[in-house]
Amino acid sequence: MTAYELYDLILSQQAGIATVLGLYVSLLSAYLIVAFLAGERLTRSQTTMISIMFATIVSILVLQITGRAREISRMGAELESMAEASPATFPAFVPYVAFTVLILGVLASLKFMWDIRHPKQT
Repeated sequence: MTAYELYDLILSQQAGIATVLGLYVSLLSAYLIVAFLAGERLTRSQTTMISIMFATIVSILVLQITGRAREISRMGAELESMAEASPATFPAFVPYVAFTVLILGVLASLKFMWDIRHPKQT
C-alpha cells in the first residue's frame, strides 16, 4: 500500500468519526431534551427503557469512535515510517481520552435524568 492510499484511508476514518460523533451528539441532545421536558411525567418503566436504549446505542457509538481513532493511530504510525510528514493522524493516547470524555457525557446525561426524576426538596 502506498503512502497516498494509507493517507486516504486515514481521511476516510476521520470522516467516519465525524459522522458517528454527529449521531452521538444528536442522541445525547435528544435524551437530555426528553429528560428535561418529560422526565418528571415518565413512569419508572418508561424511564428505565429509554435510559437502557440510550446507554446501549450511545455506547456502541462510543466504541465505534474509539475504534476508528485507534485505527487512525495505527495507520498514522505506519504512514510515518513511509513518509516524512503525516498530518491528520492521532497520537496513541487520543482514543483513550476520547473514550473517557464520551463516556462521561453518557454518565452525566443519566445523572441529569436522575436529578429531574428525583428533585431535591428545599
